[in-house]
Amino acid sequence: MKASRFALSRRTIIRASTILLLVPILVFLRSSANDAAPGRLGTLNERARAAGQGRGWRGLGLGPGGGGGTGAGKERREGRGGETWVDLREDMPWTTYEGGLPGYTVFSNLYLSRGALLAVTPSASPATSSDDDDDALAGEGAARRAPIPPARAVMSGEKRAGGGWPAPGEDRWREVEGGDVTRDELGDVAVRLPGVTYIFNDVPGPEGYLVYFKHFGIEIFLGATRALASALAGRDTTLEVAPAPQRVWFPRCGSRPGWRDGAGLNAWFLAHALPEATVEDVNGWEDREGADVPYVLETVVIVDRWSAHSVGGEVGKWGKMNANIPTLPAPPLFWERIRTNVIRSLGVHGPSHVGRHGLPVVVFIDQDRITPKLSKTARDSLVDALKEFTDRAEVHVTNLASMERNQQVEITSRAHVLIGTHSDLLLNALWMQAAPGVTLVEIFQDGAFARDHELLASSLGLKYVALHPDKVLDEASWRALGRKENKEPEIELDAGVVVGVLAEVLEGIPWP
Repeated sequence: MKASRFALSRRTIIRASTILLLVPILVFLRSSANDAAPGRLGTLNERARAAGQGRGWRGLGLGPGGGGGTGAGKERREGRGGETWVDLREDMPWTTYEGGLPGYTVFSNLYLSRGALLAVTPSASPATSSDDDDDALAGEGAARRAPIPPARAVMSGEKRAGGGWPAPGEDRWREVEGGDVTRDELGDVAVRLPGVTYIFNDVPGPEGYLVYFKHFGIEIFLGATRALASALAGRDTTLEVAPAPQRVWFPRCGSRPGWRDGAGLNAWFLAHALPEATVEDVNGWEDREGADVPYVLETVVIVDRWSAHSVGGEVGKWGKMNANIPTLPAPPLFWERIRTNVIRSLGVHGPSHVGRHGLPVVVFIDQDRITPKLSKTARDSLVDALKEFTDRAEVHVTNLASMERNQQVEITSRAHVLIGTHSDLLLNALWMQAAPGVTLVEIFQDGAFARDHELLASSLGLKYVALHPDKVLDEASWRALGRKENKEPEIELDAGVVVGVLAEVLEGIPWP
């Protein structure tokens, strides 16, 4: 390769440490006549619109927070925060199972009373039915009212002394049939909590996995949001983006041990993704229990790790509670409200040096501290190979680990292709948009595979490519391989494999 080929007159090699990001990052570009045509690229949202995948956030009224729900009942709206007093004598909001999977269940009008969640359904028994039961069974909603799932599929109880997680007792979950029976137990008035509530029912500390962001972010929160979007889209075909929850509850977690991770990522994520939401732990749950006030949760998603694992199958094979989440149909941009909230709250939603050249953005995560890592020879060979794409893409070679979080989000949220070895740095794919062709490329040691980031990509609707050092690992191959480890610290990657994949990916990105 001639040195003049990368002279500044034809290509620009930018070290962002001296310009904008102040961290180790290389950007490779080749000048062309198109560089003088600002606006040729457009935003990723525009790409999604152009491909018929829905509108971007600007057209959806997406700001921080934002709720949504079902609405029901004759109500008297009073007080702050939109709480609603529901007169159960005049109207009984029935609980409806809206959809989901074991461990990821979505309900509307689920009740909370004295520390127990109650699914209230009309009684079909002539001995116990009342007028409102008969009306519900004959009404328009009767046909779509799915059976309430078994308790074990919704949430787990306390761990047995010998191990294992049984179904919850009636002090935590039960079904109540009939309006009169419900009024006898709850009284005549309940408080409606509008919008969406996430209930994460896992136990605190390492045993519940909440204290690891890679489990909390991908398995718990992303899984809950896709389940919510799938359930709501099933009854509203115009839904494009999942509503953000207005409250997040951890009913089994205290302050120590709790749901927070040591690096503070869980709390950081909730603060930026849900800037208007309230977060409650076991203390808030017990406060509500002690107040003896019944609540109606307008829309609720209950996530429980051990309920998800109770079904076996793909979950058992991969050891991942969210293994079936990608099978839930959801609008392509269902995650966009969460993604946008994070981007906007960090102040990186406006003009950026990333993507300013009107070309697809390719980001290679360059790191030498986390294993597995590329050998120095393989790394240098890959960087040289990536330079060959600077007439077709804006290529960034960047050490994400050395960046501030806002810088990580800024660059990855604009990426069309993210390439890296198997590590938690690939969690930054959470900020990529599910536009056509957007791809996550993961590099493994020879013979190794784990599905963590494939599930992240497929749950978000991104394309995913797994690589071994000398070949592409297609889905049939990684499924046949299963979970495999290789503790070799370095990968001797054939850069030609990446070149072939990247050429194909860039060809598949719709571009003017």
